[in-house]
Formats: sequence, C-alpha cells, structure tokens
Amino acid sequence: RVFGIDFTSDARRFVSTSDDHQVRMWSLGNKDVEKRFPSDEAMRYAYFVDGEDEIVGCSTENRFVVWDVATRVPTATFRGQNK
Repeated sequence: RVFGIDFTSDARRFVSTSDDHQVRMWSLGNKDVEKRFPSDEAMRYAYFVDGEDEIVGCSTENRFVVWDVATRVPTATFRGQNK
C-alpha cells in the first residue's frame, strides 16, 4: 500500500512511501525504480531535500530518517515526541 509521493522540482523523478518499509525513488522517463532506501519501519511520508541530494522520511512510528541519495545511507535519525 502506497502512503505518499513527492516529485522533484523538474518532475522527472518522485519518491514513494509504503507499508513494506521501503522508500523508492522512481524515474518517470523509464517508469522504473531507480533506488530503494530501506527502513526498519513503514514510512508514511518522504520528501526531497536540498534539491535531489537528500530524502527525509517520516515513519509510522514517529521517527524521521534522512538519506543521502547518492549512497542510500541514512545520515541522520530523529525520534519524534509522543504525547
């Protein structure tokens, strides 16, 4: 199940989030997945940051992850507060 998508500024690529613990970067040109960004949790939202250099995702468990697009490695993780 897909939760959300975000397009690059030139609308040639987009990221999608889903309940299978993957953030995927798609190409509209060839209609295929270019990169996958695995997570320990289902990701609810993902957005391109700093052009296309980074992606930030928000999990269903209130955690934020920042990935480097080139390496697909998480560069930062933040835990949100619960009330």
